[in-house]
Amino acid sequence: MISQDIHILLVEDSASQAEMIRQAVESCGTQPMRVSVATSLAQARSRLADSVPDLVIADLVLPDGRGTKLLPEDPDQAPYPVVILTGAGDEAEAVQAMRDGALDYVVKSENTLAELPAIVARTMGRWLLKLQDRRAREESRKDKEFLQAVIDGVQDPIMVIAPDFRVLLMNAAAAAHLPESTPSDGDLFCYQVSHHSQHPCHGEAHPCPLDTVRKSGEAARVIHHHFLGDGERRIFEVEASPLWNDDGTLRGVIESSRDITERLQVEALLEENDKWLQHLAFHDPLTGLPNRALLRDRLKQAMGKARRQERKVALLFLDLDRFKNINDSLGHPAGDRLLMKVAERLRGCVREADTVARQGGDEFLVVLEGVENAGGAAEVARKILRALAGEFVLEGHKLFITTSIGISLFPDDGESLDALLKNSDIAMYHAKAQGRNTYQFYAPTLNVRTEESLVMEASLRAGLEEDQFLLHYQPQHDLETGAIVGVEALLRWEHSTRGLVPPGDFIPLAEETGLIVPLGEWVLERACSQARAWQDAGSPPVRMAVNISPRQFRGARFVERVERVLGQTGLDPELLELEITEGLLMEDVQGAIATLGALKAMGVHLSIDDFGTGYSSLSYLKRFPISKLKIDRSFVAEIAVNPDDAAIAASIIALARNLRLDVIAEGVETKEQVGVLLEKGCRQGQGFLFCRPLPAGEVAGLMTAEVAAGI
Repeated sequence: MISQDIHILLVEDSASQAEMIRQAVESCGTQPMRVSVATSLAQARSRLADSVPDLVIADLVLPDGRGTKLLPEDPDQAPYPVVILTGAGDEAEAVQAMRDGALDYVVKSENTLAELPAIVARTMGRWLLKLQDRRAREESRKDKEFLQAVIDGVQDPIMVIAPDFRVLLMNAAAAAHLPESTPSDGDLFCYQVSHHSQHPCHGEAHPCPLDTVRKSGEAARVIHHHFLGDGERRIFEVEASPLWNDDGTLRGVIESSRDITERLQVEALLEENDKWLQHLAFHDPLTGLPNRALLRDRLKQAMGKARRQERKVALLFLDLDRFKNINDSLGHPAGDRLLMKVAERLRGCVREADTVARQGGDEFLVVLEGVENAGGAAEVARKILRALAGEFVLEGHKLFITTSIGISLFPDDGESLDALLKNSDIAMYHAKAQGRNTYQFYAPTLNVRTEESLVMEASLRAGLEEDQFLLHYQPQHDLETGAIVGVEALLRWEHSTRGLVPPGDFIPLAEETGLIVPLGEWVLERACSQARAWQDAGSPPVRMAVNISPRQFRGARFVERVERVLGQTGLDPELLELEITEGLLMEDVQGAIATLGALKAMGVHLSIDDFGTGYSSLSYLKRFPISKLKIDRSFVAEIAVNPDDAAIAASIIALARNLRLDVIAEGVETKEQVGVLLEKGCRQGQGFLFCRPLPAGEVAGLMTAEVAAGI
């Protein structure tokens, strides 16, 4: 800033000339001027160090050097203006001084002394303009630095691009894209930065943002595909906004680019996941078949189409028979693989227009569209039974499965979705009751039976909660002496309103619903407790036989439960005999051998119940760690009059003898039967001839009477 009085430092070694110059300057002009004099470079530098004048007028030749030494090294940063005084003939050197930063020069003469005030004014005016320009450039520099700092803080590459593609400004993120070989001087073009090319962008892979803006006059967004040195493809979203001059011409564009490769990958993944979730909403994740929701939709469509065409729709409800055995023996992963194979075979049994769906678990549903009559549905059902009858190979195991199929027809068996589903389910359970591996059409009478089953199931659950069950015990006798050698525990149900319910009326339902498991555990614990109670009361130890259901036997912790009951009741394992049907053992031979082995190691006796009615293989029979065979009552009933039954009984007895097993006959009702059994070699039996099943107290009385009689 220039003060009101213009302070001039005059550097002149001639005192007379210095005085003449001072008087010329101070006495003229409209603005007061104050002149201080230095006679050497050293003195001038000292004065300049103390204070900065508004103007320096320096003689070119001084005693200790040239006056040009007072010129600043950087003219753009000069703190004061300089005018050089020179004599005639030194003009060339004075001109060079101006090139080095002096604002003017004066050739000393009488004429120029009079012009000094005007020269000073002119110099100060030029100096003021220079200061203003310097301030403007400084402000511009600061603004540019601020703008650079702002855009450097942006992670995305940003460039300001001129219409001729030159980069006017770019941030650090954009500079990071420059190849190492890029020259540090000279013009830089946007395409050198964006895709390391020497030519402007073009084509679908690199549409030019600047050209796009130039053509449309509006902001533009384009996609660039770049391949990195390692072959990786990256995708950039480039946005360009126009910058306009005051006259409406394009000044350039500001361009930002963003690597959207990961974003696009995530979006694609989300889209794929969305499709998968949509698929999962209507498909079974294991088999890929339609689920119940999609089946309902397709069944609804099929019913509407059938109404219009006056045709029928068949709904088949499939339930795999004894599928739980496979899960229990081979594990759930193997069971899942079997379900996948079943799904494949089912697809091959129907037309493309039909629907195969998985209801859940081991249940499947099939919708057959446009069937003429029940015969068409029956034909498909038979085809399915044949397809599933073939062997399945899982982890080296050959498996054979069957299925039970219930069929309902639209509109015959219901005009609503729920009615068809319910009635096909009812028919399926009837197919199971018919022996499994078959199909059954719905009939109204089946519904009545199903409702009765539901009532019975509810009563069973109530019976468990209200302790309505009890045990009767049927003694097992030595056929020669009549002595009691064991007791079989038999379950009875004392219903609150129906009285005593026969086992045949509730045991199959309990097995089907799974209630047989808590019932079986109750029987095992009560029977062991009773055997121990008789022993504690003084009765001789007798072996307690308990029937084990298939669901119990296949339970994951069955052996643990038996061990726990024996520990809680204190019954010697030698006095417990578990009866298991031969059909159960053959369903999973390896699993049965392992379970029986664990029980045998515990000391528990094992017997095969109803022997001869199943399909035991002799090669497997010898591997089972059993101790007794029980001849089924069906062979004992006519053993005295039917040679075939007698022969079968004799074979069983001989087999037991050869395998060093005990044998017992059940259902003994006549002395003639006892005679034949003894003749064939059977020494034990049970039946009405000796005693009906009795309450625990009456059995205790029989054992006490035997002790008293010395039997």
